[in-house]
Amino acid sequence: MPQFNSIQEIFDLAPDYFLPENANGVAASIQFEFTGEGGGDWYLQVSQGALTVAQGKLPGHDLYATAGAQDSLEIANGTLNPMMAYFKGKINVLGDTSKILEFQKVFRLPEQLEWLKGIK
Repeated sequence: MPQFNSIQEIFDLAPDYFLPENANGVAASIQFEFTGEGGGDWYLQVSQGALTVAQGKLPGHDLYATAGAQDSLEIANGTLNPMMAYFKGKINVLGDTSKILEFQKVFRLPEQLEWLKGIK
């Protein structure tokens, strides 16, 4: 199971977890802003069955998520529960939250996050 040491590593591996067979008809984009050391702006966009992963800003995104870079690494490594982080204000999400469900459909979870499947 990969252990992520940087936000860059998470986004570099995102295409490995993408399920294009589930992406037909999905049109969704998330803009991420990671704050603190190692942070930056990244986005994921699914359109016409394809995934775009890039550093930078995407105008017209469906969702805008902000979180600390360190908190995000802990979530990706399975050591911080994302729901708890959200309720503690460590993650903020603005926009069309129904798009989260579309992203769940087109990505498989890394092994360390399989336990999230039980959260509804």
